[in-house]
Amino acid sequence: LRTQPHPQPRSPRACHLFPQPQKAALRLSRAAAEDCDALDALADDLYAQHKATGAIPLSVLQAQHAAIAKRLIARLYAEHAQGHMAEAVHIDAVYTRVRENACGSISLPGKIAAAIDRDALRMQPDAPTEPAAFLLPLQSGFCEIGDGSVMIWSCFPENQETDTAFATNVYNLYTELQVRFDTIKGRIFLRPLKEGDRILQGGMHKKICKLFGQHGVPLRLRSRLPLVCDEDGVLAVPGICLRDGAKPREGEKTLYVRIYFKKQTHFE
Repeated sequence: LRTQPHPQPRSPRACHLFPQPQKAALRLSRAAAEDCDALDALADDLYAQHKATGAIPLSVLQAQHAAIAKRLIARLYAEHAQGHMAEAVHIDAVYTRVRENACGSISLPGKIAAAIDRDALRMQPDAPTEPAAFLLPLQSGFCEIGDGSVMIWSCFPENQETDTAFATNVYNLYTELQVRFDTIKGRIFLRPLKEGDRILQGGMHKKICKLFGQHGVPLRLRSRLPLVCDEDGVLAVPGICLRDGAKPREGEKTLYVRIYFKKQTHFE
């Protein structure tokens, strides 16, 4: 007897699984477009609330879903880009820095920089800020730095004097520090921040640019804030910290330094 081979089961055709593939693709495309429109509308509403300030608070960006936050970043960029386009890789890079609270700036197309301070994201011209070229020996009394936007008053132990009311209508902000005089090594002078600058604090050499970020010093001011230095390096970062051992105790010889800023250099 001959046995008949069993018929092989037929593979179901694609048309059985997707009887109308074109219509399914159209439905998927329509749903994606509706979702995109909804996300755009949410981003537009949020952006409208902060557009006038020219910045978006980090707290707002970090509270949103990534799809909304990236749209906000793109809208802020578009306000400054003058027709230039940022690719997804650029927006993703900015979003990553925002999410990580990483202060600094990222270069974007069109010579635009995304600047992240402690509190907000801003867009600004991507032009490197050249530090003011100065190296100023510190002396008793008043002296001026550069264009006069920063004024220094200092008082050495051998020449104790007090400053008088000083141009408060022009220099409306100041920070001051006191340095234990016998910890100063060699000459003492003021200079701007240099790449890689560190200060010994808490037994560790800490990067000053990182300290600026932690204390919310705006990017535009970091190159203008003079550092107090001696032959051993940075002695003081005004408004932030002194080098280990430099804080004076009662009765010790003390150097007093006060740094005044004009109104346009205000720490905003």
